[in-house]
Order: sequence, then C-alpha cells, then structure tokens
Amino acid sequence: MWKPPETSFSKREFLGLAVLLAALFVWTLAPLQDYDFWFYLTVARYTLEGNGIPWSESFLGTTSVLSFGRYADHAWLSSFFFYGFYLLGGTWGLVLCKSTLLCSITAISYINCRLMGAAPWFAGLWVALGLWTVRSRFLLRSYHFSDLGLAMIVFFLLRYHHRPGARLVALGATFCLWSNLHQGVIAGWVLIFLWVLLGGTSPKEGFKSLAVVFLASLLRPHGHMFPAFIYDHFVNQAAVGGVLEWGPLSPWQLAENIGPFLVVAAVLVLVHFRTGQQRAMPHPWFYLVISLVFLIMAIRSQRAVAELLPVAFPLLIPFFPQLRWSKLRFTGGLILVASLMLYTNPLRSWESMDRLYPRYPTRLQQIASTLPGQLYNSYEYGNYLTFQKFRPFIHGMTALFEEELVLDFQAVLNSSERREAILEKFEVQTVLVHFPEEGGATEGLLNYLYARSDWKMVAWDDSGFVFTRGPAEEGLVAVKPWLTDMRWNDRRAAQAELEYLVQQLPSAQAHILLSQLASEDLDWPRVIEHTRAAVELVPHAAQAWQAQAFAAFQLGDLPTALEASEQAVRWAPQKPEIQFNRAVALIKAHPDLSGLQGWFIKRRIRSHLERVLSLSPENQSARQLLQTLDAN
Repeated sequence: MWKPPETSFSKREFLGLAVLLAALFVWTLAPLQDYDFWFYLTVARYTLEGNGIPWSESFLGTTSVLSFGRYADHAWLSSFFFYGFYLLGGTWGLVLCKSTLLCSITAISYINCRLMGAAPWFAGLWVALGLWTVRSRFLLRSYHFSDLGLAMIVFFLLRYHHRPGARLVALGATFCLWSNLHQGVIAGWVLIFLWVLLGGTSPKEGFKSLAVVFLASLLRPHGHMFPAFIYDHFVNQAAVGGVLEWGPLSPWQLAENIGPFLVVAAVLVLVHFRTGQQRAMPHPWFYLVISLVFLIMAIRSQRAVAELLPVAFPLLIPFFPQLRWSKLRFTGGLILVASLMLYTNPLRSWESMDRLYPRYPTRLQQIASTLPGQLYNSYEYGNYLTFQKFRPFIHGMTALFEEELVLDFQAVLNSSERREAILEKFEVQTVLVHFPEEGGATEGLLNYLYARSDWKMVAWDDSGFVFTRGPAEEGLVAVKPWLTDMRWNDRRAAQAELEYLVQQLPSAQAHILLSQLASEDLDWPRVIEHTRAAVELVPHAAQAWQAQAFAAFQLGDLPTALEASEQAVRWAPQKPEIQFNRAVALIKAHPDLSGLQGWFIKRRIRSHLERVLSLSPENQSARQLLQTLDAN
C-alpha cells in the first residue's frame, strides 16, 4: 500500500508560507457580491437578542413555514462566525472574514501538498493556482466551511495514514463540527466513501470510518431529520433546477475557470510518466480516481468548483514529476500565476472595499418601510431586507423548501394571469425590485405597474424601484428609467423630475438621463457635468463614460475623450459602438501614425475595429475605417 512520504517543515518554509498567504489575502479582498450572508447575520442577531435559534422562524411575511421547522438551520453555527466579524468591523469585517476563510483553505491545502511530497516552492505555486481556479466561488457563504472540512479530511487521511484510532477521532470531530456549519458534509461522505471503496484502508477500518462520519454528522439540532433533509433537498427538482450555481459549467466557463489547471496538470502528468518516474514508487491510483470524480462534479455543478482546491490539487501531487528547486522554474511559475491573478482579479481600491450601494437598496428600503401592506421584492434583495427587519415576500433561503411560494413569486414576475390574484392573496401593497437585466422578467413587471392606474412609482435609484398602491398621477410619471431607448413624452416634466431625484436620491442613472437631455440640446459642458457625477456614484457606468467621451470629443477635449472612451471599453467591451468610438478617439488624438509609436497605436485601433466587426459584422463604418487604416 502506498504511504505518503515523510515531510518536515522548516522555519524558513513557514516564513515563505506566511508571505504567500499574506499576498493571497490581499488579492482576495473584494467588495461583497452575494446576498446570503445577510440571512446568516439575521439568524445570529435574532438568537443573540434572546429569541433562541430560529428553528421555526421564516423571517417572511408570506409564510411561517420554512425548512427549519423540520430540519433545523444547517448553517446556524456559521451564522455566529459571520456575525462576530460583522460586529467587529461591519461590512469591512465581512470582507476580511471571506479572505480569512479562503486563505485558511489554501493553507491547509498547501500542507496537504507537502504531505504528498511536493517541494515547498512548487506547493506554493500550485495552491496559488488552485485558489485562482476557484475564484468564481469567492462569495461570503457558509459553503466555505465545507471546503475547509474537505481540506481537513484530506489532512487527517494523510497525517494519520497508519493510525486508524487517531484518524477515527479526528474524522468524527470534524464531521460533527462541519454538520453544524454547513450541510455540505455530503461531499465529505463522498470523499470518505471513495477512499474506502478504492482501497485507502482495510475493509474493517473503512466500515468504521463510514459509520463514524455518518453518525457524527447527526450530532446537531434535529440531527435525526438530516437524512430527510437530504432527500427533500434533492428530489425537489423544480426548486433545484432554478438554482443557477447548481447548473453545469458552460464550455466557456470550463475553459476560463478550470482550463489552466487542466493544462498544467496534464503536462505534469505526461512528463512524470514519460520520464519513467512511475516505477520509482507504487502509485496510489485511488487518489487519481478521487480527483477525477471531484473534477466531474465540478463540471456538472458550478458549486462544486470550489472543492477542487482542497481535494484534487493535493491528491494529484504523486502523479507529478519530483521537480527540484530551480530559479528558472520558480520564476516562470511565479510570473504565470501572478499574471493570471492580476489579469482576472486586479487589486481594488481600499476606499470602495466595503461599499454596498448601489448593490443593495440601502435608501429604498428606508422609503419602503414607511409604506403600507406586504412588500413584494426581488429575490436577490430578500436576505438583505430580513436583516433590515422587513418581512419580505421571499428571500434566498426559501427556494428549496416552499416551492409553492417560489412559484407564486415567479408568477407575479412573469406576467402570469395569476399576477393580480397573488398580489391580492398576500395583500401586497408595496413593490421593491431591482433594475431589470437584459432579457429578464423584471422589465415586464415594471411596465405593468407603471401602466396601472392604481399603482404609483414613488422612488428609484441605481439599486431599483419602489411602487405602492395609490393614484398613479401622484407618483413619478415623467420618466421610465428602465428603458434602454428613452423617448420623452414631456421633456420639461422629465427634466424637472430628474433634477428633483438627483437632489433627493442621487443616482448615476438619473445623471445619465439628464446628460441625454443635455446632449439633445447640444449642451456639451452640461453633459460632461452630469456624466462625471454619474461615474462618481457608479464607476462602472459604461453608458456615462461613453456619453462623456462623445461630449468631450465634441468640445475638442481629446485627453478627456481618450480617458472616458478607455473606461467605457473597460466596463462594456461587448458593446460595438463603444469599441468603435474608442477607435475614432485614438485616430483623432494621433493624426501621425508613423514610426514605432504610430505602429503600436495602429495596432490598438485595429484591435478595436476588429472587435466591432466581430460583434456587429454589418457595421460598414468600422469596415471602411479599417480599410483606410490598412491603406495608410
């Protein structure tokens, strides 16, 4: 039977690991981009306020029934972990919490790579690539504890390879704690089952391990109902099918996220076998099989991508060549990994790290709190609203357990004939929804409410819209800001309404619409003023950068036009008109394209025009401009 090689850790290595983890910690720092953590904070606060753990509290205004009544909150302990960071540092604390969890998983994975025989320098580069590979899962979610649990399991299987008693105790303690942090112990069961099935231990010890990890997973509140939870969790296909993160990876996602890992791993395995190193020691083939199983799960489910770092990355080490230290190898690997990291996740400004607006309706929820009746809300806002002590229509923990409520929510959103009946059934008198995405159903709901005489729009900003029951003429009626092609019914009324809004609820979209009015009046300085105000509120507002570039071009301010067009391309590279305007700005700013500098600028212009034609092949202006560029 294969045995992991003996490994020692020097002080110098621990210092190098500390430097690596510090760099990765800074690299993973990013504003919070998901929604579920608000619900975790709600659970912890509710408990600490003396209400006890909310086994039967739904935090909804539409139902009192939720999964917790039967199964208990499977992430109740992680809620306290997150809330502790929130109390210490607010949203900044949550940002640090996320990076702490990611680096903890990486640190244990590094140790596991070393236990598998990897050299320190290679283990560091390898786990850095592993963290980069799972970057799509950099969300503040309780599933990080499952990834941490998987890393700990691999550690115990390696560290206590010939100490079955110590291994059983360690596995039992891990699964007991894990089960109270996240329901992902199922992934741990899969790992242990494969390890036992494929010969990682004797049948007798394997049976003991399976029994211990299963029973330990039941040591939680309402633990006897955990198997029923798993059954209901996965047989509910209508709900499961609606969870995007459980869907398979697209070919593009596979290439973008897992591609570099697959290429590097394949090359190393090929070198290993071609050099005959497979004869130097017997191979733990089951580690390769386990890695392939978890790779297949990652391809089939976006959620499982994060499990590659703690499982597949360490277990593949025996199938790589024993690379000796070399400055050339280390430098080349470091440049490759650092380039990937900085290209896909550039370091962000510290000032914007804890910024929530416009991601969350921080101001709109205050307005909605003064309005009557049940609130109908966008699904993405539900957890945030529970933390604000709202009773929303739906939140992010509803989908798997109250299928009928989810279907009612979708019926309201999707112009169903049942829409008005459902709104009446739940006594909905206020609606808070986000800006519609391209091709999304929210635009239809907004148009429906706007057209109704018994609904009025009372507020909007970059995060969304608030409607309430009442005479429509008493609300905001001059502008429909969700339309991509704005047509004014009354320009004077629209201007007055927008100017009122930028005073009361400043938003990038209001400034963009005001810049559009100014553009129609050929008031280019006014356009510049509003677009600058817009990008100050929302730096990624590509439409504002585009309008600013055009206005600056009209004023002959080429430096501003170049800067604004560059930002527009950065935030909306898929827009052909933005690519075209960037090419025109470069041509006007550099009339002389001779010499070496001209050659480089020409290449940039060409790349933008070729991008235009790839996105919009019928664009004759871009084609003619490209032909002119080639002729010169």
